[in-house]
Amino acid sequence: PAAVPVAAPVVAPAAVPVAAPPPPGGAAPAATPVEPLKQADSASGESSKYTGLYGNFSLVAEFGVGGTSGLYDACMTHQTCDHTTPVGGGMALRIGYNFDILGVEVAGMFMSEYRSETMNATGTDALSRANPSDPIGPSSDTKRSENLYLVGYHAFLGAGPRITSKGQAARFTFAVTPGVAFRNYVMGRTVDLGLPVLPPTVYTDSAHDNAFGMLMDGGVMFGSTPGTKLTIGLLAWIDFASNVTTAGGSNITGNIPGVPGVPITRPMYPVTNATNVYIGPSLGVSFGH
Repeated sequence: PAAVPVAAPVVAPAAVPVAAPPPPGGAAPAATPVEPLKQADSASGESSKYTGLYGNFSLVAEFGVGGTSGLYDACMTHQTCDHTTPVGGGMALRIGYNFDILGVEVAGMFMSEYRSETMNATGTDALSRANPSDPIGPSSDTKRSENLYLVGYHAFLGAGPRITSKGQAARFTFAVTPGVAFRNYVMGRTVDLGLPVLPPTVYTDSAHDNAFGMLMDGGVMFGSTPGTKLTIGLLAWIDFASNVTTAGGSNITGNIPGVPGVPITRPMYPVTNATNVYIGPSLGVSFGH
């Protein structure tokens, strides 16, 4: 029998890719690199946080750690002398501009200090001496007790650099500020001869000096930037006002009717005789960048 023809399988034609029609107005724009732009904007914003004006106001406690000796520094063998450490406090104000982590500022500070001294001399009563009218000076062995107090009120003005770290909640800061220290002192002296007929002799004196100095401070600021921050740290005052003495003057006599006066000398006391160094804690508020 004749062969029966078999129909060939039908094969579907391959799909022809059809290009998508271009959008109206021309070719499609190139893809925009969104992520790099976001990173650049973030870096720019981060840098701007630390660039700009800033200020700080602090309260400071200061303790003398070097430079100032006793007014009776040359205590004699027949005398016993004692003096306290200078203690004081003040306030500091700074205004500056930060260029990222480095800034430049103007700083001012006011500080007051207090110290006292006692000197007791053993010897002959003032009225029992061979010549009671002889003046009684610092080195005299005449029996007496002396009390001295010294109050200082000082100011500082200067300008210098500051470096401050970056941080979200806390930033470390340090500065060295050279400038001029304006030092002023008032001294009071009481001389008690231990005689009922003679009251203590009391007088005051003063001293002044201006010298090169510097402030050094370091600490931590807590708070957002820019914004208000709590600042805790240490501040050092250093000045080079050495060999500053009181003005001194002519002898002073506590005259009492019917009682011979005993003249007391008014020497030039050395209120400072070396570089002065004070250091202490500070607590303040910072503003801005």
